[in-house]
Order: sequence, then C-alpha cells, then structure tokens
Amino acid sequence: MGTTQRTDAAWMAGCAELVARLERPDFAAAFTALLRQVVPVDTLLVTFYFRDRPPRTVYHELPPELVALCVDTYAAGVYRLDPFFQTFEAGIADGVHRLRDLAPDNFYRSTYYRTFYRDTGAEDEMGLFRRLDANRGLVVSLARAPGARPYGVAQRRRLEAAFPLLITAACRHWEDAASRHWEDAAGPAAEAADPVASHVARFGDGLLSEREQEVAGLILMGHSTLSISHRLAISEGTVKAHRKHIHAKLGIASQAELFARFLKTLPLRPPDGPGRR
Repeated sequence: MGTTQRTDAAWMAGCAELVARLERPDFAAAFTALLRQVVPVDTLLVTFYFRDRPPRTVYHELPPELVALCVDTYAAGVYRLDPFFQTFEAGIADGVHRLRDLAPDNFYRSTYYRTFYRDTGAEDEMGLFRRLDANRGLVVSLARAPGARPYGVAQRRRLEAAFPLLITAACRHWEDAASRHWEDAAGPAAEAADPVASHVARFGDGLLSEREQEVAGLILMGHSTLSISHRLAISEGTVKAHRKHIHAKLGIASQAELFARFLKTLPLRPPDGPGRR
C-alpha cells in the first residue's frame, strides 16, 4: 500500500472515531488525534468567547503549572489584550486564522507578548474560529512551543481543508458547556456590560484623561506609535506626548511597568475549572 493510501486510510479511520465519540468522555482524544494528522500541535485549547462576559475554556492540554496563568489569569481580564479575542469581538469571519495575520504591528515586541504570552509556553498560534450567534463564538487554538517551526501558509491551507469537519464536531460536542456557562451567568449581573471590558476601559481612572486611557489600552494590545496615530487620527508626536503623560501620571518608566500596573488592577476570581469531556 502506498504512502498516500495509508494516509487516507488513517484519516478515514480518524474521522470515523471522531463521529463515534461525539458527546462521549473520550471525544477529546479522537479530536486531537485527528487534528494532529493535519498539522503539528504542541498545545491545544478550546475556548468560547462572549461579547458581554469573560471567556470559558472548556478543554485544554496544559501542564498543571500553567493552568492558573493560561486559564484563570487570562479570563480575569488579560484576554482583552489577545488578538484572537479582539478579532472575534470585531466580527472576524469563520475560518482558520494565524496569530501573525491578526496581531497589531508591534505585538511581538509588546510587553503582553514578552511577559505574558511567551510565559504560556507558546510562541506561535493558529485558530479555528466559528461564530455561534451574535454573542458567542468558539475558537480552537493550536499553539507551537518555543523553538518549533511557526505555522506557515501550507499548514494553514491543510487546516482550511479539514476545517468544516473539525469545527462542526467541536461545536457539536462542546457547545452545551458554553450554553451552561451562558445560562449560569444570566440574571441581574448579566444585565450590565462585561465588567472586565468596563474595567479595562477605566484603567487609569482618576489619573489619566479619556484619550490617555485609549492610548494606554492600545499600547497594552501591542500597537506601535504609528498604528495608534492611525487608529485615533492623531499625529505620532501627539501619541508620544500621551505616552509621556501616561508614564508621568502613573509613576512608571516603561511599557513593562504599564503592563504590570494593568495586571495588578485585574479582578482576579476563583477558577471555574475547564471542562475535559
């Protein structure tokens, strides 16, 4: 039997296992095995994003020492700086998207990337995005470890070919977990806007002007001076002046201190614990 025939046979067997294990506790094993036939994956997370509440990670392959950082701290507010969440909120189309194609121009030099993202054990990422309705979406995140070859165009195309099967199965299996989370959060607290979103928008309240808060938020997301000037329709010189004022008013001297100050203000809460169905 030739290599192509063996590969096709393995793929078909994997597809059969995936369908057979839907809504069973061993579904994740079949899902990840089939996914790894398509592209290499060092770490995988399945996360539901919401427009008015923090995200919910329903499955992950994280080592125990990274769960608090990648799940709990992330959901406490850091997710607002993640290009994956930002593009979900902006209404990105369903499909396969690479982090490098979504990230702001200064992302890989940002403190978020250097002091948070790389601490998660990832250096590159690709995501399968599916919007479920106006308020919810599913993202399957595939991460590469430091030193591994980044995802290229050929790998993205292979994943695009498998996308309809993989994302449909993931939504079918895990959507009930997101629905429970949505219903559990309903009630008086759900009537207000996302408290984390308003918390991020208020970062620097009492110290920074409204425009300085906007600039600080874009700096935290990884936008350069040029990018901020374009987004806010102000000159680069004005952006630099705002940076100087932000540092002076917050008593900081670097972007790293800005990020540390932001982290200290997050409303950390006890973890819900990710599902592992």
